[in-house]
Amino acid sequence: MIIKISNIRKALVIIAFMLTFFSSACLWNEQSLSNYIMCSMVVIGITVLTYMTKPLSLNKIINNRYILWGILTYALFEAYGFFFLRIGEFNWDFILVSGILQICLTIMLMELDSENEVISVLSVSSLISIIIVCAYMIHMGSIRLSNITFGSSFGLELSGNRNTVATIIGIMLVPVVYMVLRYKKLRFIFATISVGATICMLLTGSKKGIVVIIMIMIMIFMTERKAIKYLLFPIAIILGAYAVFNIPILYNVVGFRLQDMFATFGIGTAATTAQSTSIRNSYILMGLKSMWNHPLFGGGMNYFQYINNAHYYSHNNYIELLNNFGIVGTLIYYVPFVKKIPELYKNVKFEKVEEKRTVEVFLFIYLLTKFVLDYAMVSYSTMCVFNIEFLVVYEVLRRRKVESE
Repeated sequence: MIIKISNIRKALVIIAFMLTFFSSACLWNEQSLSNYIMCSMVVIGITVLTYMTKPLSLNKIINNRYILWGILTYALFEAYGFFFLRIGEFNWDFILVSGILQICLTIMLMELDSENEVISVLSVSSLISIIIVCAYMIHMGSIRLSNITFGSSFGLELSGNRNTVATIIGIMLVPVVYMVLRYKKLRFIFATISVGATICMLLTGSKKGIVVIIMIMIMIFMTERKAIKYLLFPIAIILGAYAVFNIPILYNVVGFRLQDMFATFGIGTAATTAQSTSIRNSYILMGLKSMWNHPLFGGGMNYFQYINNAHYYSHNNYIELLNNFGIVGTLIYYVPFVKKIPELYKNVKFEKVEEKRTVEVFLFIYLLTKFVLDYAMVSYSTMCVFNIEFLVVYEVLRRRKVESE
């Protein structure tokens, strides 16, 4: 039996994305940083191997606007870190590695044969990575019944931050739910894995997990055409809310955090004295004021912490970018992808074929998920995995544009 080169190439790209997902979720901490770097080097090596199976012209690589965007933004980060660092340390080497990985993942997607292969690689690698990450969480003791106590949170044994773990699981979960909606034959298996990933994500206690679940519910609602959805979705929301606030396991991990968050906005009474949501809101207000000191080009790397005498970053990618790089830097970072939202929405609205419409809805929600999550985290200076949504959506739309021309 002859194995096609294209199948080998696709398998290598899947492995590269799996390593990216796994290392980002499980190895991004001081104890495992060397293993994270090793995984990154393997991804770079896989890029070389896939390039050998289908060499791309240098002109084609340079003219890829996503690669140009990556080079421009990461060069901006490095320049500001070296010459305009206001306070703290600047990890230039980590940002350099993230930038290189961003380019490597882009090149590997460019080497695939079709738009369907791009989405397939993302979905399959997400599916397998979720199984590996959840198994690793159990192996490391992140998930154990004895650990489910009031205020407990899982994920600290992995990348050192439950929000990081929850966000990465969420980034992988959306493509897997797409597989549930897209492929009927293996729907039960995909749905089972999705439920397991959802539980693991909720057990981290991160509110970002709830955000991802809401985005997934919107995706399912937009995909389903039957009128019964108008009845089933309100019921699902009511049952889900009831479970989070009344089942002890869920309440002890995530329910009380949501209760505290609602209390911050004047809804109900706080369950604890924790003020994470109110602190984030105050940081946003401070950042909106301090950005006007240097509105166009920003005040420099870590300017938000410097000018506001804050112990932490702003926990908001938009605020952090506006303070550090100004309106110009923020527009450079976001405009290429904001422009894609109307195009994707138009595709969703006018596509009549069920299978194709499912793809359009997935791309639309996947891109929106990135914008929503960036409101509650600083993603530009961390791992390249937080730009996966940008990369996949841009590559699919780029292929369509090339084919139409």
